[in-house]
Amino acid sequence: MRLVECLEHNGLMSTKTTAGQGAANSDLVRASRDGDQFHYHWAARHCLSLLPGVSDLVAISIEGASAAEGAAAVLEGDELIDVGFYYGSQQIKDARLVRYVQLKHSTKLAHEPWTASGLGKTLAGNSKRFLKLRETFSWDDLKDKLRFSFTTNRPISEKVVEALEDLASGSAPRHPTEQETLLGYAKGLGSETRNFFQLFSVEAGEPDLWNQRNLLFADVRNVLADADSDAPVQLKELVARKATSEFASNPSIEVTDVLRALTTDVDDLIPAPCLIKAPDDLLAREQEPEIRATIEGTTRPIVLHADGGVGKSVMAWQLSESLPFGSVAILYDCFGDGLYRTNLHFRHRHKDALLQMANELAAQGLCLPLIPTGGSDGKRYMRAFVARLKHAVGLLRAKVPGANLYVIVDAADNAVMAAQEIGDAAFVPDLVRTPMPAGVKLVLTCRTHRKDMLEAPPDAVSVLLKPFSEVETARHLKQFYPDATAAEVKEFQYLSSSNPRVQALALSRKKAMAEMLKELGPTPSTVARAIGGLLQHAVDQLKYHGGRIEADQIALICQGLAILRPLVPIGVLAQVSGTDESAVKSFAYDLGRPLLVKGDSLHFLDEPSETWFREEFYPDQARLKEFLERLQPLAGNSAYVASTLPQLLLAAGRMDELVGLALSQDGLPLSNPLERRDIEVQRLTFALKACLVDKRYVSAAKLALRVAGELA
Repeated sequence: MRLVECLEHNGLMSTKTTAGQGAANSDLVRASRDGDQFHYHWAARHCLSLLPGVSDLVAISIEGASAAEGAAAVLEGDELIDVGFYYGSQQIKDARLVRYVQLKHSTKLAHEPWTASGLGKTLAGNSKRFLKLRETFSWDDLKDKLRFSFTTNRPISEKVVEALEDLASGSAPRHPTEQETLLGYAKGLGSETRNFFQLFSVEAGEPDLWNQRNLLFADVRNVLADADSDAPVQLKELVARKATSEFASNPSIEVTDVLRALTTDVDDLIPAPCLIKAPDDLLAREQEPEIRATIEGTTRPIVLHADGGVGKSVMAWQLSESLPFGSVAILYDCFGDGLYRTNLHFRHRHKDALLQMANELAAQGLCLPLIPTGGSDGKRYMRAFVARLKHAVGLLRAKVPGANLYVIVDAADNAVMAAQEIGDAAFVPDLVRTPMPAGVKLVLTCRTHRKDMLEAPPDAVSVLLKPFSEVETARHLKQFYPDATAAEVKEFQYLSSSNPRVQALALSRKKAMAEMLKELGPTPSTVARAIGGLLQHAVDQLKYHGGRIEADQIALICQGLAILRPLVPIGVLAQVSGTDESAVKSFAYDLGRPLLVKGDSLHFLDEPSETWFREEFYPDQARLKEFLERLQPLAGNSAYVASTLPQLLLAAGRMDELVGLALSQDGLPLSNPLERRDIEVQRLTFALKACLVDKRYVSAAKLALRVAGELA
């Protein structure tokens, strides 16, 4: 509440002042400050509704209407809008709902009801704004999308409430005196009187300043992964700043402002979106009903396992897309289209996986969003995640009794491997050992020989996903060769080891049936050898035909694909191999599946192919040294190379060089200061962990001091 209004309404403003009134006036100033703080804390709490998934609220304006209201923007009554709410859009014509709120707070008269005269200025200003808006919009346009609200911590006289109800309904007045007083303030409405009062409401009994402050801390805590005493303060300060003249031309608060106050951004809320794509030639699996029955019949975690290429990811996608009525599934993708080992695309950490899954649920309106905090550990993320699962399944079952929430984690073993590679902790063992709320079904997929990596409890249910049957193989083959005979189907199944990925790779070559079968034969082998044989044949063909790329340059490209993490920049491969970028792209296009050109980078579409390249082309120590010598000069112009060098130096056993590089300013990108600092912190942290593992404590101490200095 503004100071002058507070003084006038309470009858405490006078032109005469005595010496004894000094203390009283000081109290009045403090009471006015209470009103301001009430305003800021109340608005800050409602700013949390801007977070993704909470509602369709897109903006909250402070001390006036949004500057983006559009052609219909008016000045009338603007000074009475303490907080404006915009749902769907900030432009009135496109908004679902626009709500103007005037806030009134009293410290000394908190229990004294408002009378009709107390609503005078509010009704006068709001009615003028309503009439001005009616010049642009019809009643049908406004009746469902416009609201005026008088919100206060004080009670409101029952007679006033009933008089407002009568005006809105057009009923005979129960309290003529109060109604006459109210109409005296809302002048000029005429035939629009009833319409205006249908849009006007009073909301009494709001918690006072002290309680607003406590509620703000509690509300912010509910969306954070961990307690943060500074976050509520920053959110309240955001509102306070928007109330100043600095932001008079832009008084709106949007989701980016709220996230910035909470020291995060939208990308941090969805750090690892699912990249599993629905297959163009999806084949229903014969085993799917059996797997579904197993999932429905147990409350224990389920580990769905198979050899590489059998179709675990496709099955996970199918399970997530076809659900019983009322149930919901979230599918978390640990492989991430092959990017899971890349610094910018890590998916193994608690703050990647649990944030992603929680905020996917929040986007469906099933729980509060989960906001990361700097000091949170895996335990706190897990606690916050499980609380959201419990809330989400509770909402589902309130609508449809017996509905379930399915949490499906694909390629869980890849998350554990990525964590082990850099000495980090993976979320998978914690998740699989955490008791799930009733109604939550947990399914994880992995390769059969890596089941132990998941550290699943002994009572977890193990389900083997089988390769293609002959019937499934026939359907697969006839999508490409409709005239395939029964004998060719049998031979194709035999030579492909019944493996869907081997079959897909062979079929992608688009060769004649006889030639395709010849490349697969003469005898079947393991899945890895079958895929390896096809890839080796393709690489040998490229070397033989040569063209613009010599055989030794192809070898260097293959070596780079084996050594470097995805996404591998085409420019880096070109410089390392001594050829041009178009030639590297040609190599990728000629090799075809499973090497994918993605923008200006290359990466593998599936893990078996990536594994084969690493096993076949990863160099010995001498050749790795040569490769590093080719790579290191590129660090100044490539953030990718600068961020990759520490891992390669560690792999090469060059610890002294790794420590020296981390402590120096060498090998950092020169073009982007933000990238330079991020990479400097990354390699300092990586070198510190490596030194601790290697028990190089003196070097670790130096690195720890540097890391602390950078993060301070």
